[in-house]
Amino acid sequence: PDELVHDVYSRTVWQTDALGKSIIGTLESVGQITREQLLSYYESTYVPSNVVIAVVGNIKREAVLDRLEKLFSPLTGTKPKTQLSIPQPSNHASFVYKDIEQIHLCLGVPGLPNQDENIYALTILNHVLGGGLSSRLFQEVRENRGLTYSIYSYHSGYSNAGLFGIYAGTSEENAQEVIEIILKQIAAIKKDGISKEELENTKQHVKGTILLSLENISNRMNRIGKSEISYDRIITPEEVVSSVLKVTGEDIINIAREIFNWNKFAFAAVGPKKPAFNLADFTEKLNLGDVYRCH
Repeated sequence: PDELVHDVYSRTVWQTDALGKSIIGTLESVGQITREQLLSYYESTYVPSNVVIAVVGNIKREAVLDRLEKLFSPLTGTKPKTQLSIPQPSNHASFVYKDIEQIHLCLGVPGLPNQDENIYALTILNHVLGGGLSSRLFQEVRENRGLTYSIYSYHSGYSNAGLFGIYAGTSEENAQEVIEIILKQIAAIKKDGISKEELENTKQHVKGTILLSLENISNRMNRIGKSEISYDRIITPEEVVSSVLKVTGEDIINIAREIFNWNKFAFAAVGPKKPAFNLADFTEKLNLGDVYRCH
């Protein structure tokens, strides 16, 4: 259920768009795939101009290129033309019944495409809100109040859109309080931003995480491969660190007010009972007020 709820949340936000569909498919969709469809997809997609090969380690560049040339030269064809439309998110709420003890919930808003100039400010915001053990949500909801075992936030950036989500697993009786705390923490950042100390500590933490990840050879390979696919160029760790360190407190409050629009929140839950989720009721009960109602 702690994984299923993310599929439900994504489907709730993106509805019928491809981003809302589970990547492994369904019993029905997988069962309908034919051999001809698989071959057609392979022939139109696995073409030289559409292939990225990432190689790292104690290698000799020319030897690797020579070997790859021999292995992949039989591939033919040209990259298929694709047109990405901008998906229209919804602010609906969804519930899937499951006979379990806890309620697993996700709530959030559309985020940013992975090439948006504000993506680094959103990265810092995510870490401050729920991106680690020292985040506001983890400290307030789990450590201070003991309402959940797991709570965190995340952002998924795509070529044409993004998704910001907050997950929590809690008991039926604590669900409403957990949601209220999440909304209060969001409202506080929208109103006051974050402290200088919080900003600096988070930037250094992100920097350290990036640099430490370079010690793992698989991480290096995945990073350059994904960078080439997503950006058509290699974004160096130095470039990422530099962009992270440039984020200001004003950037944080601006992106928080842009992203966390109360009218765009969606909600999903998996568990024995559907939690009540009405943003109008919450904003009135928590006295969030017009100062928080950006856009």
